[in-house]
Amino acid sequence: MMQGCLKRKEDARRGALCTLFLGGWAGGFILVVLMVFVGAAVAAAREGAMLRWGDGKTGNWYDLIADYQGQAVSSSGSVEQRLILATAYANTGQLTRAFEIFQQLGQQTDRAFAQSVINKYADRTRQDPNDLLGWNLQAFAWYSLTGYDQAVRCFNQVLRLDPNNVWPREFLALSLASQDRLDDAIDVLENALKLDEGNQYTHLLLAMGYYRKRNYSLALWHLAHAPKAAAELARYGVKVGS
Repeated sequence: MMQGCLKRKEDARRGALCTLFLGGWAGGFILVVLMVFVGAAVAAAREGAMLRWGDGKTGNWYDLIADYQGQAVSSSGSVEQRLILATAYANTGQLTRAFEIFQQLGQQTDRAFAQSVINKYADRTRQDPNDLLGWNLQAFAWYSLTGYDQAVRCFNQVLRLDPNNVWPREFLALSLASQDRLDDAIDVLENALKLDEGNQYTHLLLAMGYYRKRNYSLALWHLAHAPKAAAELARYGVKVGS
């Protein structure tokens, strides 16, 4: 009787996991990327790598954000400027703000625009392989086009230049998982967790990864460390198979 009770409890836990997870890491999972809880990595990102934008301006992601906010880019800037601002928000863990801009751009742009961004910033990184902004914009554009091989290549270049930033690692993991490279994606996330042990976004992605590998005990452990991230998903109506 006791064994039966324990089995029912375990089944219930697995069912609870099922209600949280999408049908995989790819597809509509971009919503997860942009709406999850932000951990302590935001503070660490303030010391991030240097980049250049506009007419010879240089600084970190927060300097870029301050500049673009001063120009009211989020409401009146060009499509490219708003994409850059959204990328800056994503790199600093300000995911709600990033999501708002990405959502607007998704309604206004098409594949041709994403390809034009890739072409422009590929030219920049050919001239300067250490162009952090250039690699970021290519990576996000390839991800939006489901060109995951190229997204992985570009996100790896981002990590080469900005190794202490957790957020690009999460997108790299998503790109790898979208190629069914689940073990590689989990390795990336486990390393990200070493940079920021309290990042609930990383814990939630690991929970999803381990669930797919049928390692339910580890999935439950990571899910228990992501209560606010999980609640954020529920708040935005993410359902199984959506």
